[in-house]
Amino acid sequence: MLIAILMAGAVAAPTKFDLVCKGRNTFVGFADQKPIAYEERFSIDLAAGLFSDSDHVAATKIAKVDDQTVWLVQTITPQVSQYLAVSRFDGSVSGETDYRDGHKIELTATCKFEPFSAWDHRAF
Repeated sequence: MLIAILMAGAVAAPTKFDLVCKGRNTFVGFADQKPIAYEERFSIDLAAGLFSDSDHVAATKIAKVDDQTVWLVQTITPQVSQYLAVSRFDGSVSGETDYRDGHKIELTATCKFEPFSAWDHRAF
């Protein structure tokens, strides 16, 4: 609930924070792949319009922020893109990683709010 209050602007919300997410990935179009656990930490700077996850050195521009959702989009390789929608109300995340060959990984997760870590300060 704290994340919903802070992100929705009901109180003076921080503009820099981390989201620690846990959930599962489901593979679509991959042979013999079972769902696997998903864990990720995102460092988000709303004022700068940037985010970074634990796999990337450089920060990426936040695609969109509205009253309900923070949209995170990143190109992982020229053939792979990830699209994530983070609910500003409950911290839930849904999204997918699209491979240009038609395969994809669908994600569902929940996140908890933590203080901004900028785990890799070079990213910001």
